[in-house]
Amino acid sequence: MKKYILLLLCISPLVLSAQSNLKCLVTNKKGISLDAATATLYQKNQIVTSNLSKLGKIDFTGLTNGEYEIKVSLVGFQSIVRKFDMPKDSLLLVMNEAISQLKTVNIISKIPPVEHKTDRTTYNIQNSILAGGSNIWDILKKLPSVITSDNGQITSSGKGVTVYIDNKPVHLTGDELVTYLSSLPADQISKLDIVTSPSAKYDAQGGAILNIVRKKISTDGLNAQFSSSYTQATLGSYTTSAIFNEHHKKTNFYGSFGHSDQRRKRQLSDYTKFSDSSRNSFWDGKGTSTRKNITDNYQVGLDWVLTDRQIIAINVTGYYSKGNTILSDTKTVYNNFHSIADSTLLTTNDQRTNTRQLDVGMSYKLKIDSGKQSIDFNFDYLPYHKKAEQYVQTITDFQNSPLKNTFDIFTPNSQEINIYTSSLNHSYHLKNNWDLESGIKYTSINTLNNYSFYNISGNSKILDPAKSNLFDYKENTSAAYTNIKGTAGFWSFQGGVRIENTNTTGSATASTLLTKTNYLKVFPSAQLIFSPNTNNNIALSYEIRIDRPEFQQLNPARFYTSPYSYAQGNAYLRPYYSTNLDLTYTYKEHYTLTTYFTDQENFISDVPVQNNSDGTLYFTQLNIGNTRNIGFIVLTTVNPTPWWDATFSFNGYHSAQKSNFPNGEFSSNKWNTEFSSNQTFVISKSQGIKAELAASYNSRFLQGVLNIYATNNVSFGASKQLFRKRATLKIALNDIFYGNPYRLATLYADQNNGSYQRNDTRNISVSFTCRLGNFGVGQNKKNKNVDDERRRIN
Repeated sequence: MKKYILLLLCISPLVLSAQSNLKCLVTNKKGISLDAATATLYQKNQIVTSNLSKLGKIDFTGLTNGEYEIKVSLVGFQSIVRKFDMPKDSLLLVMNEAISQLKTVNIISKIPPVEHKTDRTTYNIQNSILAGGSNIWDILKKLPSVITSDNGQITSSGKGVTVYIDNKPVHLTGDELVTYLSSLPADQISKLDIVTSPSAKYDAQGGAILNIVRKKISTDGLNAQFSSSYTQATLGSYTTSAIFNEHHKKTNFYGSFGHSDQRRKRQLSDYTKFSDSSRNSFWDGKGTSTRKNITDNYQVGLDWVLTDRQIIAINVTGYYSKGNTILSDTKTVYNNFHSIADSTLLTTNDQRTNTRQLDVGMSYKLKIDSGKQSIDFNFDYLPYHKKAEQYVQTITDFQNSPLKNTFDIFTPNSQEINIYTSSLNHSYHLKNNWDLESGIKYTSINTLNNYSFYNISGNSKILDPAKSNLFDYKENTSAAYTNIKGTAGFWSFQGGVRIENTNTTGSATASTLLTKTNYLKVFPSAQLIFSPNTNNNIALSYEIRIDRPEFQQLNPARFYTSPYSYAQGNAYLRPYYSTNLDLTYTYKEHYTLTTYFTDQENFISDVPVQNNSDGTLYFTQLNIGNTRNIGFIVLTTVNPTPWWDATFSFNGYHSAQKSNFPNGEFSSNKWNTEFSSNQTFVISKSQGIKAELAASYNSRFLQGVLNIYATNNVSFGASKQLFRKRATLKIALNDIFYGNPYRLATLYADQNNGSYQRNDTRNISVSFTCRLGNFGVGQNKKNKNVDDERRRIN
């Protein structure tokens, strides 16, 4: 055996020496490097490999000795063919300009509104007319197969969704997430990716990932884009934003700013039927909610190319938000089936919030071993601060009685969150088109919630320590992963494993509560793709994911909205796990059929709990049990005519739930459907006039005991390009038929209640966008961009 090992060690250098690397440089006759030239390498009339030039450079690795032929082509230049023998260190390829060359070449890339890939679906909202004047939270409400709720929960095809921005997790949840996404104008966003099959490189949090990709200007020099919009619903709102960049050979300084003044008015109604052995009571509520929110968001970043192998990037993002919500509610109480009200409750709720968030990020990337390996280090610090004040006054009038009860409280609260993340990733390019990537990551989250409860008597505020609460929560997660991907013939494979160890500690003063958890979990993921030809593609993916409770869901403090209603978290919530299996068939990149299966264990859901003896109703969160979804998605992108593009999406799935609640068991089996359509029309190509029509429908579905009713949305918009296509004017009519209310009902055991919220979604918006700078610079100018250096290092 030792002889074989010795022989292997002796011949290994000989085998390695038989393979060589070749460096090519593609230039014009003046010696200027040419970018995006296609170089194809042949040996014995067979294609060996093909590559694109970056800054004029092309590297070929792992070539055996012998005779080769290389062919290089580029638009505007004459193709060249050269023969050479290996081994050879370098090769200079000089291209001559084409004899018959146009003075101006306009390359127009037509980006479809929806793209479906093996692991994700991409919504290119940068070209959407209907996105003008909207914010990201409003856009999410319109996406196919995406369900949102006002408390910040996002699901896609039955999976919980974690939000990323530019491939970085946001880490905010609940109301904080809604506030943040509502502060981001859609005019600053390029696209939205719904990653349905995340690899092991991603955090295991969330069944699916929503990655929000900001717009970036990629041309040289100083460039800027300005946008402004006005939206008229019941109340008027406006937004304004700007993005800019300063590109040089080694540096790229960029940033953005957005300001919004959002005003929304909602019509509200609710009911509760209290019933026990002693009485029957029906509570009928009607009210309005008026919300005003002023937000400023910003981003500043610098990419600096230290060498052709190193790049450092610094990015600072943040926002400040000031909001005021006034809720007026009248509840009429009918006892023992009386037709005349026994009492009336008049409630006024005045909520005021101030929120600010900062995210300071730094990354360093190093390319080593002739590009075969790279190291990536990232660090982020995210402080979040929120202060809120709430005044609640409820006056109860009794029938035929001069007596009145008054419930008058003041509840200030604050939330401080500090999040630290650091990660180190290593990638290694193996032979035969295989890549290996591994990394480690550490995340530390500290959140402190201070809630005070004051009874108001005249001009005095009296603290009630029993109802006040200080909630301190800490969560630390250590993770390590490895992932391999590559191709072999008709097959492609990606597989990996991620290990996460999480420690949490929660304490609350109101109930002397102390909770501790420590769990280690392995999260495997795999994807196998079969592509027999360019028209057909079959992908099978599998992964296990986790959904951890949100910070506010764990807070046991009672947030009162009236003397008979409040919201309360659950400090004993446990994370729930989901097993996902997807099978996708794609034909010609225009027709996609996906079948999927999702099994969620200990699913977390909002639960209304009514007490029939004292007439109270409160909302909390529980691990309700297991949920299984099995369904299919059909996505079609067609072009009936050169001026008409259409995308259709249909999602049908069967959901089976089995849950345990404080008031009894609950099970359900129900089919659900979701349909959407987006169509764009080129009215006049020469005048730059386009139109867009979008429609969607979500059937009624069950989430635990919550019966959430069907919604629909039909919107239409048109756009006109101005000033030699440097500006665009858009007008949009959203939710034309007012089909997007939020209505839910609960009916099981002794629970009988429901609510209806007519959101202010029917509106008309006008937006204007203009671009300044070197837009339209030819592709050959792009060789100076720092983006190219970044791609070389990645």
